[in-house]
Amino acid sequence: MGLQKLVLITALTFGLLLVGCVSQPSADSIPDKPGQLKVVTTTGMLGDLVERVGGDRISVKSLMGPGVDPHLYQAKSSDLLALDQADLIVFHGIGLEGRMARIFTQQKDKAFEAAALDPSLLLKADNTTEPDPHIWFDLDLWGKVAERVTQELSRRDPAGKSTFEANLRSYQADLEKAKSEVTEILRTIPPKQRVLVTAHDAFQYFGRAYGFEIRAIQGTNTASEAGASQIRTLADILTERKIQAIFVETSVSSTTIGALQQATEARGWQVKIGGSLFSDAMGDQGSESGSVIGMNLSNAKTIAEALR
Repeated sequence: MGLQKLVLITALTFGLLLVGCVSQPSADSIPDKPGQLKVVTTTGMLGDLVERVGGDRISVKSLMGPGVDPHLYQAKSSDLLALDQADLIVFHGIGLEGRMARIFTQQKDKAFEAAALDPSLLLKADNTTEPDPHIWFDLDLWGKVAERVTQELSRRDPAGKSTFEANLRSYQADLEKAKSEVTEILRTIPPKQRVLVTAHDAFQYFGRAYGFEIRAIQGTNTASEAGASQIRTLADILTERKIQAIFVETSVSSTTIGALQQATEARGWQVKIGGSLFSDAMGDQGSESGSVIGMNLSNAKTIAEALR
């Protein structure tokens, strides 16, 4: 075979391989279907909400999967690509995605803060003036977030407004039903045992909605330090009030909860680990806890089983 012919075949082969590589969609890219609005959400909770409201008029990609802590999350290069491809970026806001705030400022033309509700509806974080972002544990408030998302989707896709509004009504009905189910599950817990102790302070909205006292080692942001004094204080409370269980979280290290259990046992009270709660991330896709409604129901069952 002549040298010129060999070079030509090699070049053609390399070119075909290159075209094939370019034409293959990245696993990190947004599903691209003609006519659909391409939406990127930060958390899985928002991804679940946007899918319910948007239906088949949108395609959705969530950056943070099961077990991911949004307080500490740093965007990867693949995330930046997805954000650049998006028609709309739906982020939670009110301080949840602390390390990504600059990105949303840079993408302000298509970034939407879903949880920017009336401040009078929100609880404060760590005795400050800053809002507590964990509002998916108050299903009434989560329905208001869905209303905001519906309005934004309708603004971006006016032809889909009636679809979005119908989907919203269906979703809010499901949220209302789920709240009633959670209330019934938790009703079995005696009032004196309605103390929820976790690694970080993610459950204040849950406490307000269902009548629980909430205690935590860390503040609302997992970037805050877990002090030995807080562990000692909680160990005293657990021992004095004979609280039966404390809980780990799927998106937070269990180290501090283990230290709290040991400190309580040193005071003569045996407190058990009541199970693992979904706090800042949902469960695996397709599982019972793989939606906002599912994670609330799963948590309620775990808490009731441990504390009643």
